[in-house]
Amino acid sequence: MDLADHTNEQYQKKLYSLQCDPRNDKGARSPDNVALHCHWIHKTFSKKRYLRILDVGCGIGLYSHQLAKYGHQVVGIDISAIVIKHAAKISVNDRCSFICGDIFDYNSPDKFDLILFTYSIFNTLSYQKGLALLQHLYGMQFSGGAFYIEALCLNKETFESGTKIQKECSHDDLFPEAEWVLRDIEWNNLEQSFEFRHYYQLNTKLEKTNLKLYAYSEQQYKNLLIKAGWKTVDFVLLPPGAFDNAGLPYSAIIARS
Repeated sequence: MDLADHTNEQYQKKLYSLQCDPRNDKGARSPDNVALHCHWIHKTFSKKRYLRILDVGCGIGLYSHQLAKYGHQVVGIDISAIVIKHAAKISVNDRCSFICGDIFDYNSPDKFDLILFTYSIFNTLSYQKGLALLQHLYGMQFSGGAFYIEALCLNKETFESGTKIQKECSHDDLFPEAEWVLRDIEWNNLEQSFEFRHYYQLNTKLEKTNLKLYAYSEQQYKNLLIKAGWKTVDFVLLPPGAFDNAGLPYSAIIARS
């Protein structure tokens, strides 16, 4: 199973269960932290007017629903049918709508004032595919609009390569029922990427998951965003409510056209 493959039904169900648990920030941020973050988003970008917002990788719609309460018109998109079904079911009003599909295949007939990619999985994309995504998103934005993304700044020194055996799995959210987990992290110098491999035993059966994350520096993000079309790129302190529960180095980036 590839943890970046949101079309995998097993992974969809696991991620869905984590996102629906309001007691923690696993899989998605907790509703309380989302509320704090959305207040910052509203204050930072609205300028006392309602916006048309695209929420990329919206999950169960925590951000979309919260921003719609401020009066913004929000379209949430996610490739997982399970989370989109949940998001649409609890939709608070007609200012919030949801689409199940691949963002690369989505072409909005109307442009957006603000595009959000919060807590993103951008690092699962290679440089060329990442550029293609940013160019696609830029094409759906009004002139003068803004793009807000949170992405990991990684380099070879971010992680120590090696193998770690976890005998106690009670705190492992992805494999809580596993009898043991073997985790291996390998750096690929040619691709400038990390590969995270998990091997675990579940009901006497050996399972394996993969996750590849590409390394990006702040300068590379800036180069990509400028190349995609945005005129200015600023790195800002992580806003209230925006953090990674695993302590990974997320950066908050605002690009304006």
